Amino acid sequence: MFNGNNSLTLATGISSVQINATVGGTTAINAFAVNAPLLIGASISTVAAQTYSSAIIINNNDLAVPVKTLTSGGTNITFSSTIDGTSANSQNLTIVNAGGSVTFNAPVGSTTNLSNLNIQHNSLITHLPTRESQYDSLLKVNRISMGLMSGHAYLNDPKRLAFTLARYK
Repeated sequence: MFNGNNSLTLATGISSVQINATVGGTTAINAFAVNAPLLIGASISTVAAQTYSSAIIINNNDLAVPVKTLTSGGTNITFSSTIDGTSANSQNLTIVNAGGSVTFNAPVGSTTNLSNLNIQHNSLITHLPTRESQYDSLLKVNRISMGLMSGHAYLNDPKRLAFTLARYK
């Protein structure tokens, strides 16, 4: 377990990274960034930004903690590559962001669908498909839920997000 007033960066040059113990569980770390494929088997909690530059696979290795949670206390959570499960419709991911935005720059469930995606946020959720034909591959999950923690949610493109959520809810 990695806790406290530190930041954790896992840099390029690593073939892949596997996290099986909670990061920031007792005391949230400052920030988290990874530039290598990541297998997430535990939750990650930060005070500030989380940046995922490579593909993520949600692992179902710990049945006692079936939902992996990514929590940011105040700034952005950015996914620059795909998010997949290890077996279809079996993994659950919760994203909690008290401030800043949650940005998906690539599909969720592109090769292996997640069972549930739950997004709890305060501000902006961004999905960035460049063409309408990409909607079919943007979010492949059995169930998606979104909730406001407080305040208002502002979506960068409500028409695209509404279409995507209606199709995959």
